[in-house]
Amino acid sequence: EKILQAQKNKPSYAKTHPDYYRQYRQINNEKLKAYYSNWRKNNKEMYTLRIQIWWWIKKQGISRKGRTEKLLGYTFEEFCTQIGKPLNGQHLDHKIPISWFNADTPIELVFSLDNLHYITGTENQTKSNLYAHDVPQEYKNKIKKHIKIKYQSKLWT
Repeated sequence: EKILQAQKNKPSYAKTHPDYYRQYRQINNEKLKAYYSNWRKNNKEMYTLRIQIWWWIKKQGISRKGRTEKLLGYTFEEFCTQIGKPLNGQHLDHKIPISWFNADTPIELVFSLDNLHYITGTENQTKSNLYAHDVPQEYKNKIKKHIKIKYQSKLWT
C-alpha cells in the first residue's frame, strides 16, 4: 500500500516535463489527430457520454475533480450493461431533460442510469425538451427536490 500511495503522489512525467510534451504534440499533430479520430469512431458510445458530461460540467461551472466514473457513480461497463449499445442512428437521450433540473443538481442524478436510454434521432429531435419516457418511481423520489418548479407538475401527474 505504501508503494501504491507513493505512486499516486508522484507527479507524472508530463507535469514535470511540459516542454517535451508541448513539442511532441506540435511535431506529431497529424498522427495524434488520426489516433483520436480513430478512437472516437471505435468508442462512439463512451465518447458521446463523455461529451455530454463535459458539456454539463462546463455549463454548471463545476470544477472537475476526479475520474468520470467517480463523478457518476458507475463505470462505462455498467453503463453498457444497463443502457446497451446504440443501433445505427440512435441518440443518447435523457428521459427527464437536462434543462428540467436545477443548477445545483448533483451530476450523478442528472446522468443516472435510470434517466438515460437510446432513442432514434428523429424521436429525439421531435421530443425536444419534453418528458416522454417513464422513469422508476424510486428515481423520481430522489430527484423531486432537484426539478425546477415549472416542470414538477408535468412529472408528477
